[in-house]
This record gives sequence, C-alpha cells and structure tokens, in this order.
Amino acid sequence: MGFVADDLRYAQTAGVCVEVVLLGGGEALLTGVHQVDEEAGFVSLHAPQVFGDDTTTRKIGLDLIASITVTDVAWG
Repeated sequence: MGFVADDLRYAQTAGVCVEVVLLGGGEALLTGVHQVDEEAGFVSLHAPQVFGDDTTTRKIGLDLIASITVTDVAWG
C-alpha cells in the first residue's frame, strides 16, 4: 500500500491529476489529491461540484484502490 500512498503524495506535491480505479465496480476517477493519510488508511480526493470548486473532497480508503496512474495533467 506504500507505493500507492507515495504516488498520491507525489501527485499532490506536483499538482497533477491522478486516475484512480476503485475495487468493486471499477469506478474510475480523474482528479487531484487533497490529502493523504497513510496512518488512517485513506486519501482525500478533490470532488468539485462546480468549476473552480477545490474545497469539496471525497474520502476513499487506500485499501479500496485497485490501481492508480499519475498523469501529467495539471490540477487546478
């Protein structure tokens, strides 16, 4: 799980989007990383409701992530 958290932290620091695919239904999210808390086992991803909204987030358990791809698309 450490490599997932490392990739998420890198994307957050670099200000780029990640594509996260979740276990179960295979839901794919393309968004920016708001916060990574490896101790608590979650990541908070941006989930904007309207253009320019960077305060709304979605909390996801790190154990629910099937795959992650760090993109070169700037977030924000």
